[in-house]
Amino acid sequence: MEKSISPTARQIVSPPRDLLHESSVRPLPEPLVSSIQETSEISIHESSEISIPESSLSQTEEPPTSGLIQKSLLNKTSNKTPSWIKQFEEFKNEQLKSARENAKQLNDRLDKLEKREEAMLKTQEELVKKLEDANNIELQKLDVFKKMFNID
Repeated sequence: MEKSISPTARQIVSPPRDLLHESSVRPLPEPLVSSIQETSEISIHESSEISIPESSLSQTEEPPTSGLIQKSLLNKTSNKTPSWIKQFEEFKNEQLKSARENAKQLNDRLDKLEKREEAMLKTQEELVKKLEDANNIELQKLDVFKKMFNID
């Protein structure tokens, strides 16, 4: 009875071997022939693979992930952008928008401060002018006092 239960239990507990390696990256199969210089001896075996003599292969073979494969992968990935990239771009745009708003507010504050500074400078100039007038009046009083008492 244990023997009849154990294979069933093993099937339930352990997943099939195909599923275990499903998420791992499988290497792309290498092409048997990348380019042919001349059409010479071509023979077909029972396994339906084409074998070409090595002399007819070109000297420069491209890697398996080039050409059409890369273009098709690029098209597939460019059409489907992950949601986290979209969220990141939205977040980046929000950050740029808030940075622009902050810069605008800071520029407005700076303009107000410059206007205040101009008003303060104008007030200081008026006060300096009044002080000079008061100083001139005091000097005139001193001259009158000196003339009255003949102090020289």
